[in-house]
Amino acid sequence: MVVVIRQTDSFMSASSAEFDNEAELEQVLADQVSLLQGAADHRLAFVARQVDLSDVGAGTLDLLCVDENGVPVAVEVKLARNSESRREVVALDPDTFMVQWEGACGADAAAAWRTFVEAVRRSEIAGLEIGYYRNGAPYIYLSHASVGTVRVLRLNDKRPEVRDLLHEGSTTIWEPNRKAAEARHKFRRTLVERVPGAVLGGVANRVYAPVKEVAEHRDAVIEAISELAKELAMAAAAPESPPARATTGA
Repeated sequence: MVVVIRQTDSFMSASSAEFDNEAELEQVLADQVSLLQGAADHRLAFVARQVDLSDVGAGTLDLLCVDENGVPVAVEVKLARNSESRREVVALDPDTFMVQWEGACGADAAAAWRTFVEAVRRSEIAGLEIGYYRNGAPYIYLSHASVGTVRVLRLNDKRPEVRDLLHEGSTTIWEPNRKAAEARHKFRRTLVERVPGAVLGGVANRVYAPVKEVAEHRDAVIEAISELAKELAMAAAAPESPPARATTGA
């Protein structure tokens, strides 16, 4: 597209030029935040530049904006020639994620998740913790010295549901250990049986459950996590020996 500028009785075409650095582009976007909006997007207002996110384990956010509904919008500025321009750079405060999630899924669903999280924090299961993905999405995990980190449940990014994560984490216990695999299967079966609306699905055959039902039946869910933790610890403490190789006589 050619941009033409009128100068009194004559016209001249505007030539394109690269930004000298990302700070220059950042300032332009801060001054003209409407450049970030699409035709169907909510209007944006600029809040701050170079926001410190060290409290949530991230670095510095280039631009913080807010839309007309009060939802925070994080902007990371990268020039096209920057080799990192295509990498994942977003690291949101968990509170920001929950504001956006509540806007998509409703206040009742958000209240249900908070109820469940509070029950998790009150539980006496050793090593049961709350973690967060880079986008701020929360997940529940078990940390055990002999097993590793076992991610158990997470809140779906855009739907009012919880799903299991028993295929992720730093542990390698699942496939080589039959007892651990059985514990995973038992956990999933228990959730399906005791949480209304819970179903198995996806390639990993994991559990998807309505967040409101997870909160309503939180005691059953936490009991299932407790049993999972015990069985994984036992599986790790008594690893299975590989089957003996058959030998033939001379």
